[in-house]
Amino acid sequence: MASLPVTGLEEELAILHLSADTDVFPNLLITPLRVMLIGQAATDALVGRALRGASFELRREEGYPFVALALAASEPVDAEHNRVEVARYTWDPFETSFTGPAADKLPDPPGGSFELDLDKSVTLIPVGGIIPKPTKNKPVVQPTPVDEDFQIE
Repeated sequence: MASLPVTGLEEELAILHLSADTDVFPNLLITPLRVMLIGQAATDALVGRALRGASFELRREEGYPFVALALAASEPVDAEHNRVEVARYTWDPFETSFTGPAADKLPDPPGGSFELDLDKSVTLIPVGGIIPKPTKNKPVVQPTPVDEDFQIE
């Protein structure tokens, strides 16, 4: 049985990116608000919570693909892009995850900040940017107290 990973307006804006080598970079379905891994089933990799006009897109640098969160620019950024990159998410094939900021400031205009949904972004390892407060769903792990009388012999 086949199912649609996205529906409605999101389906109209979705772009499928097939990887030349899935051992190095995964197949992705990218919409303005989320990035999905496409394999046996579609998995939400990166999901925006408050993107403030920014959207996801696939880019390449020196032949290597990455996912960018980009904003419309008042004038072309370069020959390939008319949107300015505000965050970069690189794929780690050994960890099978993306690394990049979960939240960070946006340039002026529009200013403010963007935030990804950490609970729904199942492949995100937050690196850099603003570290969001823990959610109620994820327990905060307290360090084990050190016994001052304990000695290693």
